[in-house]
Amino acid sequence: MNLPEILAIHRESASSCRIDMRIQPELAFFTGHFPGLPILPGVVQLHWAMQYGQQYTDAAGVFLSMENIKFLAVVLPEMRLCLTLNWQADKHVLSFEYASAEKKYSAGRLLLGGI
Repeated sequence: MNLPEILAIHRESASSCRIDMRIQPELAFFTGHFPGLPILPGVVQLHWAMQYGQQYTDAAGVFLSMENIKFLAVVLPEMRLCLTLNWQADKHVLSFEYASAEKKYSAGRLLLGGI
């Protein structure tokens, strides 16, 4: 299992959406990261942002680079998070933020191109 449980998808426009998700403890990414204290790797958060951005917004292209990436708190099994995605077509930038009602966990921008 490599994807979170999707609880709800709120597509606000062609360029933005919010995805409510639950981070299941069975996700393969927790194996070995880290023994005794499983945390969701940052690279997985980036991958999901890219995947869901292309699936639920008009974001298009291949990953070129990332900007202003911040991992502010660890994501643990069983957490419920909201992934907010915003596509800026004129800049080829997909902005993302993982947050709960209490705090922000990570955020940044992915630059896409090659179309």
